[in-house]
Amino acid sequence: MPTLTAYWGEVIAEGAPYSLPGRVVRIVLGERTAANRRLALRWLRGQAHRIADGLDPGPAGIVGTCVNRTPNGLPDVPQQLRDWCTDDDRQAAALAQLTRGEPVALDMADHTGRYYLAVWPICIPVTLSDLLTTARAAV
Repeated sequence: MPTLTAYWGEVIAEGAPYSLPGRVVRIVLGERTAANRRLALRWLRGQAHRIADGLDPGPAGIVGTCVNRTPNGLPDVPQQLRDWCTDDDRQAAALAQLTRGEPVALDMADHTGRYYLAVWPICIPVTLSDLLTTARAAV
């Protein structure tokens, strides 16, 4: 049976909630299927920005003094995510990885928790009727 390559993306956060000390909770923050690798990376960048802005809204999003600074010596995950999004070399490398059929994954942690963002190729089985339906719709 022929297959079609698509891309699956997933964003997961892990951390210890205040109400459950000593336990780690895993939460799926987003999932997505993309038709091609460029759309998959666009989605991943959007998720990276969403998480970065949620953790640290930046100067434009600060109301009063409600946001705490990252403690000295600890990783700044929001900044790392923003840096990944705007680094053309890292974006080109991610696209090349997907082109080779390899996954792209970001795994970052700080004092708030661990954040895992990934996209990888998947094979979707395609039947002859699927191909004919698609061809008819394109006409």
